[in-house]
Amino acid sequence: GSMLSPAMNSRAIKLAIVTNGSGYIEMACPHLSSQQKGEQETQGTRYRKVSAELRPMTVFIEPAGHPSAIVAKEDLQIICFDINARGNHKYMLA
Repeated sequence: GSMLSPAMNSRAIKLAIVTNGSGYIEMACPHLSSQQKGEQETQGTRYRKVSAELRPMTVFIEPAGHPSAIVAKEDLQIICFDINARGNHKYMLA
């Protein structure tokens, strides 16, 4: 297997479709962390890890500002479309 380095888009929303193989995605979500506590964070942003298995015909959305990493187990192939990509900056986190 291999891993796509953790990264985050500043503006673009990624729409992805798995066409072949298997793997998993891990994403850090600031919205789930604040919803779980029922109150807004005042000292920085906290993130909650969200994980999902990837297999053919899986569709996932990676919102802007959500760091994520994709790990391939076996022949993973994904088609990605970036929406709202004008002025986007991709931040590599590792």
